[in-house]
Amino acid sequence: MNTSVIERWKKRYEQVNVFEEFDTIIDLLKQEYCREEQIKPWVVSYSGGKDSSLVLTLVWQAITQLPASKRKRKIHVIMSDTAVETPVMELHQHSQLKLIEQSSKAQGLDHIIKVHMVRPPITSRFFYKIIGRGTPNPTPN
Repeated sequence: MNTSVIERWKKRYEQVNVFEEFDTIIDLLKQEYCREEQIKPWVVSYSGGKDSSLVLTLVWQAITQLPASKRKRKIHVIMSDTAVETPVMELHQHSQLKLIEQSSKAQGLDHIIKVHMVRPPITSRFFYKIIGRGTPNPTPN
């Protein structure tokens, strides 16, 4: 990468205040959450990675900044157990969901924030399809 490209990126990022950006996003989330005509629950797909962790954190911040009287819509935090993870990773996933559940209870949000672990039926799982049915692995062309 040449130095002019790097300098342009440095200038761009010097102009961005990440915390102001987060505040703007939180304000937008609060507005959307409080819309009277929108009563459907929210679903946050959570993997534990940096992207889904940020989304959950921003949603959580938005909800905690609202008065209790405006916290009416449910928020479902969903993690997928693909049944392919190692036992250590599976334990980590379950412990993360437990922490989210405990935090929501400690902050009085357990009537709003619901945590779910979803798992595909046996016939839709990776190992069933590969080993049980003999479906070939996907390969690049």
